[in-house]
Formats: sequence, structure tokens, C-alpha cells
Amino acid sequence: KTQCNGVSIALEKILLDENISQSSLVYLAIQGVLIYDRHRGGLLMSSCVEGFLLHGEDIEENAFISAKEPALSQEALQIHKQLTHHVLDEILSYLDDEAAGTLPQVCPAWNDEIGKRSPQLWKMLLGRHGWPSISREGPVDAARNAEGSDRIYFCNSHRHAFVAHYSAIRDIRAMVLSTNHLKNGSTAGSINAGVRGRSGSISNNKHGIEYAMQVFKATKGAPVLDLNGRNSCVVKVWNERNTVARVGAKALVSYADDCTLRLFEAVRSSQGINTINSANSPIICRQVVCVRAALSISKKKNNCDLSSMDLDDNLVACLIEETQMENDSRSIVIPWMTVISREDLSCAGNEGILDEESVKSFDLRAAIFDHILVGKCSPDDNCTSPYDALHEPLHNYLSIFDGDTSEITISVTPKIIACAKGHFLFHAFISIPQYSEVDDNDDEHTNRIHPPFNGNRLFLFSTCKHGAIVKSVQLDVHPSSVGLFASRPVRQRASETTNAAMCTNVVAIVRNTPLMVSVQVQNNGKIEIKNKLMMEGDQALAFSCTHAVVMSSDIILASNPGPENDCVLHFQSDSKGDAPMSAVFHSVSFGGPGSKLKKLFAIQNDYVVAVVATNTTLNGNGGDDEEHIDFDGHWFGNDEESNTAFVFHIPTRRELYRSELPSDPISVDSLGNTLAINVSSLGFVLTGLDTREIGRISLNERLLDDTIISPSAKTPKPKKKRLVSKTGKKDGFARGMSLR
Repeated sequence: KTQCNGVSIALEKILLDENISQSSLVYLAIQGVLIYDRHRGGLLMSSCVEGFLLHGEDIEENAFISAKEPALSQEALQIHKQLTHHVLDEILSYLDDEAAGTLPQVCPAWNDEIGKRSPQLWKMLLGRHGWPSISREGPVDAARNAEGSDRIYFCNSHRHAFVAHYSAIRDIRAMVLSTNHLKNGSTAGSINAGVRGRSGSISNNKHGIEYAMQVFKATKGAPVLDLNGRNSCVVKVWNERNTVARVGAKALVSYADDCTLRLFEAVRSSQGINTINSANSPIICRQVVCVRAALSISKKKNNCDLSSMDLDDNLVACLIEETQMENDSRSIVIPWMTVISREDLSCAGNEGILDEESVKSFDLRAAIFDHILVGKCSPDDNCTSPYDALHEPLHNYLSIFDGDTSEITISVTPKIIACAKGHFLFHAFISIPQYSEVDDNDDEHTNRIHPPFNGNRLFLFSTCKHGAIVKSVQLDVHPSSVGLFASRPVRQRASETTNAAMCTNVVAIVRNTPLMVSVQVQNNGKIEIKNKLMMEGDQALAFSCTHAVVMSSDIILASNPGPENDCVLHFQSDSKGDAPMSAVFHSVSFGGPGSKLKKLFAIQNDYVVAVVATNTTLNGNGGDDEEHIDFDGHWFGNDEESNTAFVFHIPTRRELYRSELPSDPISVDSLGNTLAINVSSLGFVLTGLDTREIGRISLNERLLDDTIISPSAKTPKPKKKRLVSKTGKKDGFARGMSLR
């Protein structure tokens, strides 16, 4: 204090005026200079620093007291070593999950102690939630041997498991908060949430921090959806190719009612640019592209319905159903596939500036006829084309009716799957009607009756050159709805028996029976479709599947056995290579009696989310008996439906988290660290680590990067104020008239 008498006296006076005791002071900085640290002996100033602060004198950099001086800082930096591990773990156990996760980022010493040498802390954090302590992508044994310490290895393993579980559940919490915000129209309020059955409350104050959202009713040019709440849209995360070292979150959505493709992205709000003291900038979701997908098919919007969409690294493919009226007032539905390059789509803008040459259209009905007629007439033919059982019936029908195909029914399932390198998979049901022909070989010229012939097929369409179907897989001959579920294309390395290829696992559920195939598009242009899983007989009846999640290494099937039973998830790990999968699944029941599965999707590769609807009235939560009266066999109660999201860890098949959701239908897609949700006709949401990182960019980078805030990198011109005439009557110039 003798060297810093002036500052010391001023400091004591300030503390006295503010009624603050010196014992409660921990750190004090003036003009960016740390002058007081309780853990380093109090005042840290030298006479040079005092002259700089009081009189503005010049000061050299070495005049500041360094935090690395052993006499002052070693005791503070190594204060955790004065505590035993048991005491330290007990103290840190009172922190919440987010605070505990950021402790290793405080300093290198804390990172070494808490991040690498405190396995009990991470085990405690996992244990208080009931989360498993293993993770598929945890530290490998090589790292364990390199470190030479079991304790460090197990600490890293538990820490990695906790961070992975917390990140996945954080994304689902953001989804719950955003959907409730869109439903209730306010950021205030709370939602009920639970971990393994335990309920809780989460305040919705994360808007613009945990998720970016666009409200449709407050946005000009928002998508037009069905007024009945039908969620007729498809969401796909827009993964960037050859990305630079900058985070980003985008999603492409196809809307059936107005037949448009819309690209949404998460950006920083300009309101946070001037907020210097804020660590995070608010993030918003904006629409950057809006184009009409049926540009080259029909000019009338009511004639087309965009039923599905998917994208690969270069192309965006849309499945469009066009309704045409025949002369006899009958309507026929023509399935089309339109293909747009991702580069052209991203440059179209909200005005939808896209010429017809940028959109390629393919008639799938004509492509199916061409593919069937090119096939072999019988399995014994020497033709190089594959045999198709529909070839002969179709050829005979067309020869009798002079090529008229109007009576042949082709129903395309509203789902399209990208299989890499411009190849897209779809399903169609073909029905050739019964017809008769005169038998010329018979003297009496009797009519020969040809029975109807049906076929279920998976078709692989190639958009290369003029576009054609290159492969097909026969499923069944019975008319039935088919559910298609697929993984993302995954690169397969070349081996002694296989070539390098892009592989896509596809599950087709036909009459509640799953069939899994692997579509392989090799680098040399060869295409193969191999069966990997097929169930028959009693085993297929026991599953009764309705939904599926397919990944590169796992398959999860979901079923609703009946109204009196729970929902069931069936887990199976995929076999390596081309070997067929085992039909033995591990089943988990959830949801309770009367529950109905509505949505099933995966997040972050290791987690699957099941959205289940339950009737609160039937489950006994409908209220007082007076409000629900059964009078003469008529029910006058309020049959309310509530949705619940269940999060399961795929490697351990354990439930980690559950939370209630609004009953509005949602469309969800997840890829990497981005989660995209379209909530009925209410709005669109982007969340995940990539979305949150957009708001955490440093202030210097935030000021230099103008392209994220404005795509054109131009400052908008201020609007001129409108001059109002004092007389209230406009002259010729005010009305825009000319002197001539």
C-alpha cells in the first residue's frame, strides 16, 4: 500500500461510499488493468501502473505484474490442489450441467484437473440423470495407452459420454421450447419436461440463443399450408459441400400446397451488432430462396402437387403429381420428377428467378413403361436386360389396345430417396386391368379372358443424360401402401471383393413387413441393389412395423401392436459389408397403453426420437367426472390429444429424456449438428450446435464479416421522409404528374 497509496485511498473511499466490505471484493480492473486480486495478495500495482492510471504517464509492458510470477499466482492457479478429489467433486456436483461442462475451459490447470483427472465428477453428472456412461465415439484404447493412465482414459470416456448426451437433449429441449413458442405466441411461460419420468419446468427465455425461428403469420410471402393443419411439407438439412471454416445452418423445405421450394438459414440479427457487452448475438431464421418446383410442367398451380423432395451433393429432386383431365371428364395423375442443381437453386433468391432450362422434368409414368418393355420376356431369354414379370402382360395389353395406356394404373408412393451421383429411388404400384381378346386359333372365335396383373416395384432413376430407370426391385403383387425410409449415402471404401461406392440403406415396409436393401452406386458407374433384411411368416406379423429409422450402422423399427398395448422400438446393428443382417432385434416398450406413434427420427447418429400421441381423456386425465358425461351412449367429454417426445440412446437402447410437445404436426430432419423443424402452418425453426455457434462469433469477426448479415454486402439506403402538404391537397408533382 505504500507504493500505491493514491489508488488505495481512492479504492477504500469507493468501497465505503458503496457500502461494500473489502473482504467481499475478489477482482477489480480499471481501464482494462487488473489492480486487485484477492487470491494473489490484494493490490497488484507498481508505481509505474499507478502513474499510468492517475496521471496518464507512459508505461512499459513489462511493468505489469504477470500472472505467471510464482510468488503471486501459483497459489491461486493451483488452489484446487489444496483440496482432495472427494471434496472438489462434492463442491462441483452442485453446479448445473452447463456450468460443469464449461469448467475445463477456464484455464489449462482446470482443464487438466477437471477435464482429465476427475472421473467421479463426470460419473456423478451422468448418474444424477440416469444416463449411460458409454458412447459410440468415445476415446480409443490407443489414446489410453499413450497417456499411460487408466484414470485419465476413464475420465475422458465419461466426459465424452456426458457431453454427447447433453448436446442431444439440448437440441430436443430447444425443439420443445420453439414449438411451444409458435403455439402459444409468446416467449413467456414454461413447459413441462422430464428426465426418465421425472417432471420439471424450463423457462422459455432461449429465443434467439438456443434456436432461430421464423413465424409465418408475421412474415410476408410465407408458405401457404392447408387450413386444416395438414403438414404437407418435407424438410431436408442443406449440407454444404467444400465448406470453409465457418459455421452455418440451412434447411430446404418443399411445400405441397403452393408447390414451392424454400431455403431457410440461421443468421445473426443486426440488433446485436452494437451490443458490445453481450457475448452472444441474437440469431434469427430467414428465408433466402423461394422457387416454384413445377415451373416446366404446368403453368396452373392447382394442377400440381409437390409430394416429396430429396437432395444429394449436386442436385435437388422433387416428386410432383400433375392432374390431367381426359375427354370423358376423367382425371389421370401423371407423376413427374423435376431436378434442379443446387447451385442454380441457391442463386435463385426469393423472387424465384429461375429459367426453364435450369429445371429438368422427367415423366415417371413413361419411364416405367420403357423400363418394363426393355426387360426380358422370360427368364430363359439370352437378352442382357433383366427379366421383369410385367413385360409379357404389358406387351400383350399394348398390342391389343394399340398402345393406349390410359386404363393402366400407376400409383407412385409420395416419397423419393437420394442415392448419390444423380440417382433417386422411388416406389410405384402397377396394375394392368382385366381384358379379353378374340382367340383366332379357335374355330368358334371365343373370347379369351386375361386376368388382371399387378406389381410392386422399387425403381432407381438416373438423371444422367436424358434420364431413365436403371434398376428395379420386385416387392409384392398385392396393392398396398409402402413406407420408404433411408439413410444418408455413405462412402464405402474399396476392398478385395468390392469396389469403392456410395451406399444407401433403404427400408421398405410393405403390409407392415420390413424389407431392407442396399443401393450401391460405384465409382466406375456400375449399380447394384442387394437385399440385406427380409422377414417372413410369424416373425413379420410379430413386428407390424409402421415407422423406421435407417442409418449407416443401425436400423430402428417402430410398431403399434394395438390400442391396448405400448409402442415398441426394435433395435438392430447393421452388419459390415454386403452380408445380410440378422433378423434378431432388441425390443423396448414405451408410451403406455393407447399411445400412437406419430414421428420417428434420429439426431447426432447415436440418438433416436419418438413422438407419441396419447389421449388424455382415455388415460384418465381429462378432468372431473362432471365434465365428461356418458348420456345415452354419447360421449360429451373433451378428447384432448397430447404429444410426448422420447429420446433413446441407440447403443444402449435406454431412454434418456422425455418432454411434452404441442399436438400440431411437425416435419423434422437432422444432419450433423443441425436440427430443422417445420411446425404445421405456424413457423420454421433451426437449432443445434451449428445454429448456436452463429451467435457466438467474436466481436472483431462480427464487424468484419458483412456477408452473414447482408448477402449483398451493401448497407441499405435510408428511406426518405415523405413531405406532407400543409393544405392537405396534393398538386401535380405530389401525384407524380408531368408538366407536359
